[in-house]
Amino acid sequence: MTVTTGGMTTATWCASAARDRRGNTATAPRAGLESVRTLAPDLDIRIPYATDPAGNRLPDPELHPDSTLTAWPDNRIAEDAHYVYHYDEYGRLTEKTDLIPAGVIRTDDERTHHYHYDSQHRLVFYTRIQHGEPLVESRYLYDPLGRRMAKRVWRRERDLTGWMSLSRKPEMTWYGWDGDRLTTVQTDTTRIQTVYQPGSFAPLIRIETDNGEREKAQRRSLAEKLQQEGSEDGHGVVFPAELVRLLDRLEEEIRADRVSSESRAWLAQCGLTVEQLARQVEPEYTPARKSSFLPLRPPGPAAGAHQRRRQYGVARGV
Repeated sequence: MTVTTGGMTTATWCASAARDRRGNTATAPRAGLESVRTLAPDLDIRIPYATDPAGNRLPDPELHPDSTLTAWPDNRIAEDAHYVYHYDEYGRLTEKTDLIPAGVIRTDDERTHHYHYDSQHRLVFYTRIQHGEPLVESRYLYDPLGRRMAKRVWRRERDLTGWMSLSRKPEMTWYGWDGDRLTTVQTDTTRIQTVYQPGSFAPLIRIETDNGEREKAQRRSLAEKLQQEGSEDGHGVVFPAELVRLLDRLEEEIRADRVSSESRAWLAQCGLTVEQLARQVEPEYTPARKSSFLPLRPPGPAAGAHQRRRQYGVARGV
């Protein structure tokens, strides 16, 4: 199967075997990525992909003709063109280190990634180290169902004294779920929402909204504005619940441009007009959003199945 995205990049899949939740080879057919081709003016690049029966990436014969590897022993990638990998007795990735090519003098500047898990095999701590100093640290929180709820990331930066150290305030990422479907990813700057095809795990629409746009969309109701600005000392007032309900109904009528005779009579008793109150109604703002329609999706571990929550961090690059 070949899929073209945006008229620029073409991905080709071929049939291969799938892996079960334990990472073992399963018999159910699963599509595997065969190649990715990028087309642009004066540019035509095809990147071939080769995989073993379990779907693990192999050195492609076209790019690595000397390679004789046809499958990774124990279904664990030990080394590729960029990293050397280490695993624990449960098969969990615990360390990933930059590969030093043969013949290259070691300068001890390689970066090492460390992964730590809890008793439920969930990634809870990650760090990337270079020259014995942490460059990045991440910690992960989960709900009782095993779904990742939050991620905190500290990055190495220069502090006020001029020394390099991990940031004191972490970058926060929050995750929202609908059952086993990841629907929301929110950071300090952006919120990403995913809409799925009904009754499935296939994403249909991806919506990205800048937090600044979301803040612009926040507005006060008519009752809230009058309560906050209605006192002479600037401390605000509190309206009775019945008055708040009347103002909320009036605001709905003003926005719909259908003010009832009952509301007009009530305003007249108060010595006010519809026009006066309409000027107090804050305008609605529609935030700018980037929407992506996802009619096709490359087959993968979550195709037609639940999200692989327990391997979420490692599988998705932490």
